[in-house]
Amino acid sequence: MENCRGAKSPLPIGEDPESSLLASECDEAQYRRAIGCLLYLANGTRPNIAFAVGRMATFCDKPTKYHRNRFMHILRYLRQTMYLKLSFHRTGKN
Repeated sequence: MENCRGAKSPLPIGEDPESSLLASECDEAQYRRAIGCLLYLANGTRPNIAFAVGRMATFCDKPTKYHRNRFMHILRYLRQTMYLKLSFHRTGKN
């Protein structure tokens, strides 16, 4: 994914992930691991992907290649926005 083309949004605009539930299935365990990694990232430093990852997490039961491609789109978005992050700094004396 180092040389991939970036994406401007976490999910393609106007697409419904439920519309292609009839596509061929992909590896469920691998998809769950990947979604888990993105959930961890969204919870820690990248809340801007939380909705997209949460939406794709609803398909962990029977993911298809379409969902895998949407996951890859999220990775492309992360590549495009790799320098965006939350930073926590201690200020003041408590």
